[in-house]
Amino acid sequence: MRADATCIGHDPECRRTEHTNRLFPKRHGFSQMRSMASTTAVSLAVLWGGLLPNEDRETLHTWPLLFDYARAAGWDTAYWTSQNMMFGNARLWVKNLGATQFVSATDLEPTADLDMGAPEHLLADHAIANVGKLKEPFFAVLHLSNVHYPYWVDPNLPEPFQPSTTSKGPEDNEAFFNNYQNAVYQQDMHVARFLRHVKESEVGARTVVVYTSDHGEAFREHGQMGHTFSIFDEEIHVPAWIDAPPGVLREEQEKQLDAKRDALVFHIDVAPTVLDLMGLWDDPAIAKYKKRMPGTSLLRPGLSEQALPMTNCAWVWSCAFENWGFMQKNMKVEARAWDPGWKCFDVLADPEELNDL
Repeated sequence: MRADATCIGHDPECRRTEHTNRLFPKRHGFSQMRSMASTTAVSLAVLWGGLLPNEDRETLHTWPLLFDYARAAGWDTAYWTSQNMMFGNARLWVKNLGATQFVSATDLEPTADLDMGAPEHLLADHAIANVGKLKEPFFAVLHLSNVHYPYWVDPNLPEPFQPSTTSKGPEDNEAFFNNYQNAVYQQDMHVARFLRHVKESEVGARTVVVYTSDHGEAFREHGQMGHTFSIFDEEIHVPAWIDAPPGVLREEQEKQLDAKRDALVFHIDVAPTVLDLMGLWDDPAIAKYKKRMPGTSLLRPGLSEQALPMTNCAWVWSCAFENWGFMQKNMKVEARAWDPGWKCFDVLADPEELNDL
């Protein structure tokens, strides 16, 4: 999901992802979160491993993931996804997660679409039925996929964004975006139904929710449609927020989250933040791994202000559309194989990335 298709900070008037918006009015939103890639496989390696996308193959394929740290610390774990693990042979990457609970698209619906996965009301049903079986403390990932092209829109559910069409014709671009926005809206209904169940259960008072997207989606802003084509902001500027029940975080941690509301933050900050939430970020046992993680816990002072590589060409994904770049705070330099030369943008002064510096 791209950032502007969602309600990041709480807004009573926002209708894009209105169900989670209403459910978590006190969440800490991050308006300037950037993914390190616009490809799911690369983004998951960053989110779960805390590594940069340009690490070598051996490291990316053997590095501990959040599930490994959680399991080593004695936490129960779950990975529930509507994504079809046949896509890109993702099943080979997740087969060793060691999660106590695991479900993917073809478990939910044997004929699940290769791109969109299984219908997410099935995923929500499954997660609701099984989250109570996890022993505290637990680390659970709910990974969704219905807003992948061609976008799952259930005709029996609300489609508030009109006019809407499945046509990709240039003259239908606005209505085609509405179709995507309706898919986002419906997905949010299922996410909120699951999270409401957690929030209203006994564990809800102790459960922190960390929310983000692997990448965004382009609608001809720079000539491309979909994702994996570039690191322009329509493909990497993503929603992110954290909700913690009262008393779970210290006052200073709450202040740090608030202070970063409009700061430039990155997906490399997610793994350190989750490990910090789990009480493991300062554990000497992970010191040798922590050295290779360049991110900063969002619960602590400071930001990741070094120059950060971004690319869809990584050793966990063979890129069909070569693109690369670096981002340092609000400055981004990028290149695509079919474009002449490099381009540089100030994403705060020029959010549409039209003025090549």
